[in-house]
Amino acid sequence: MRKAYYAAFIAGFLAILLISASYYKNAERRALSILERESEIFLESLLRSSKNALKAKKKLEELLASDLLMSARLIDLLDIGDQRSLREIAYINDLRRIDIIAPSGAIRLSTAELARLPSPGDSIKPVLSGERAARAFQWTNEYVVAVRREKTGGAVLVYKSIESLKRLEREIGIGETIRSMGLMRDIVYLLLQNEEGIIAATPNVRKMSRIESDSFLKKALLEKSTLHRFYEFNGSRVLETVKPFYFEGELVGLFRLGLSLDGYRAILGQLRRQMAFVFMGFLLAFLLAFLLSSALRTARRAELRVSEMARREEKIYETFPLGIIKVDRNLKVIFANSSALDVLKKERKEVIGKRYETLFPEDELGVKESLKDEKKVMKRSVIAGDDDVKYVDVIALPVGESLLVVLEDVTERIRLEEKIQLSKQFEALRELSRGIAHEIRNPLNTVLIIAQRLEREFSDKIENGEFARLLETLRTESSRLEAGVRKLVDLLNPTKIVPRKGNFADLIKEVIRDMEPEAKERNVVFVEDIDDIEFPHDREAMRQVLVNLFRNSFEAMESGGEIRVSLKKKGSWAVISVSDTGRGIKSSDLSKIFLPHFTTKKEGMGLGLSLVKRVVEAHGGKIKVRSQPDKGTTFIIEIPYG
Repeated sequence: MRKAYYAAFIAGFLAILLISASYYKNAERRALSILERESEIFLESLLRSSKNALKAKKKLEELLASDLLMSARLIDLLDIGDQRSLREIAYINDLRRIDIIAPSGAIRLSTAELARLPSPGDSIKPVLSGERAARAFQWTNEYVVAVRREKTGGAVLVYKSIESLKRLEREIGIGETIRSMGLMRDIVYLLLQNEEGIIAATPNVRKMSRIESDSFLKKALLEKSTLHRFYEFNGSRVLETVKPFYFEGELVGLFRLGLSLDGYRAILGQLRRQMAFVFMGFLLAFLLAFLLSSALRTARRAELRVSEMARREEKIYETFPLGIIKVDRNLKVIFANSSALDVLKKERKEVIGKRYETLFPEDELGVKESLKDEKKVMKRSVIAGDDDVKYVDVIALPVGESLLVVLEDVTERIRLEEKIQLSKQFEALRELSRGIAHEIRNPLNTVLIIAQRLEREFSDKIENGEFARLLETLRTESSRLEAGVRKLVDLLNPTKIVPRKGNFADLIKEVIRDMEPEAKERNVVFVEDIDDIEFPHDREAMRQVLVNLFRNSFEAMESGGEIRVSLKKKGSWAVISVSDTGRGIKSSDLSKIFLPHFTTKKEGMGLGLSLVKRVVEAHGGKIKVRSQPDKGTTFIIEIPYG
C-alpha cells in the first residue's frame, strides 16, 4: 500500500513537474512572442514615419527646383540688362543671387559685386554648350538652377539658400524620428545603419557590430525579413529586432531596435517563484490534490500575467502616433487608441463595444475583407466627417483572436498634392491666357491704329454721319475686346488681388439684387442671414466668387429651390456660407471639384470653382464643401477678419 502510495505520489509529482515545466516554457515563449510583436510594431511605425520623411524631403526639393526654374525663365523672357532691376526681382522672389552668364561662361551681370564673385564653373557647362536646357544642383550652401538663354545664348543662374530645407530636414528627418521614438519606455536603443556605418541613432549608441562582420545582420539583408535575437548592449542583454529599410525600391539601410528585457525577466521570475511555491506546498502537504490545486492556481496567475501583458500592449498602442483599432472576430470594436479617435473625430464611448458594420457600413477599414481571406489588407479610404472628409491609409491584419487595424491620417499630404496639382494647372492656364491675349492684342492694335488713321485722314472729307458712327463703333468694340482679354489674364493671375476694407454685406446684397431676375425665372428663392461686417477684400474678385457659387446653385436646382446665404463673424474670421437644395455632389467627386477642367455639367470649361478657390486663397482664406446627394450642397468660405 505504501509503495503504491509512494508510486502514486512520485507519479503525481512527476506529472505535475512535467506539466509545470511545459506550461513555463509555453508562457516563456508567449511572453517572448508578445515582446517580439511589440518590437515589430515599433519598427513598422518607424519605417512608415521614415518613408514619409523622405517623401516630404523629395517633394520639397522638387517644389524648390520648379520655383527656381520658373524664376530663371521669367528673367530670360524679360531680358533684363541692369543690376537694379535684377536685384528687384531677386528681392521679390526671395532669391539669394542672380547671374546672367555670357556664352563664353563669363558673368555678364549679377546682383552681387563682380569683383569678388565666385562662380559654379564646370557645373553649368552642359547648359552653356546646349547639351541641356536647364540644370539644378547644390553649390556651397545654396541651391542653384541654370537655364540656357533662348535668344542670346549663355545662361541665367538663380541661387536660393538651402538652410530652410536643411532645417526642415532636421525637424522631420529620420534622425529626429529615431531620437523621438528612442525616448519611449522599454526602448534601449534604436539606429539605422548601412554597410558603411551608422546613419542615425539614439544618443546612447557609440559603437555597434558592422554588417559585414555580423552574420545575423547579413541574413536579415539577404532574406529581406524581420529577425529577432538576444544581444549584449553596454553590459545588458536586450531583445534586438532588425528589419531592412527600402525607399522607392532602393535599400537605405537596416533598422536595429533594442527592447529592454526587464519586464520579461520580471514575469519569468515571478513564474519561477510561483512554481517554487507550488512544489513547496506539495512537499509540505504530501497531497496530490493540493499539488494539482496549486498548479491550477499557478496557471491562473500566469494567465492573469498574460492578460496584464495584453493590457500593457494596449497601453503601448496608446502612445503610438498612428491610430490603432482592435476588432474581435464577432466584429465588435474592443479597443481604439487616442490617435484613432482623433482620426475618426469620435469619443471613446461612441466606438468601444459598437458593431463594426454600424460604424463603417462600407468596410472603410478593410476588416471584413481581411477576416474573409485571413490576410493583411492595405488600402486608402475616405472617411466623411461633419465638416470635411479625411483620407486615411489603412492596414488591417488578423492577429490571434482579433483583427488589428492601423490608421494613418494622410489628409494633409493629399491636400498638399492637390494644391501642387492645382498650382501646376493654373500655371498652364495662365500661360494659355497669355498666349491668347498675345494673339488677339496684335491684330486688335492694328485695327485700332487703322481706325485712328481713318478718323484723322477722312472724317473731315466725308459728310455722311454714318462713317463717323461706324468708326466710333469700331473703336469702342475693339477697346471692349481688349478689356475682356485683360480681364481674363487678370482673373487667372493671383497677384492682381488687391484687398481693400469694405462692407461685405453690401456686396452680397448687391449681387443677390443683380441676380434676382434670373432667380425668379428659375423659380429660386434667396434666404438671407447676413450680419453687417467689414473686412479687407477685393470687391470685383469676390463678386465673381459669389456669382459663380450662386450660378452653380441655380444649375443644381433644375426645378427651383432655395439658396441660403449667411455672413457671420467667427473669432478672427469672416464666414460666408452658401447652401442650396439641389441634387448634391457625389462623395467620389468632392475631392476633385476645385481642380481646373473638372466638371459634371454637359457644358462649361470647369474653371468656375477652381477660380473661386484661387481667389479665396489669394485673400488668405479657405473654402470647404459639404454635400449629400439629392439633399443639397453647402460651400463655406472663411476670410481673415482684419
